[in-house]
Amino acid sequence: MASFGKQVPRQRIADPADIAAAYLVLADPLSINLSGATIAVVGGGRI
Repeated sequence: MASFGKQVPRQRIADPADIAAAYLVLADPLSINLSGATIAVVGGGRI
């Protein structure tokens, strides 16, 4: 798993706090106009 983390620009794999931050963005009332969006938590890498 450590070698996989070296393949993305942030040099580490996502941890639960990274996923939680994306969730909080979606749960915020200010993001009411986000619909059908895909938010990829990939550390700057490409899927």
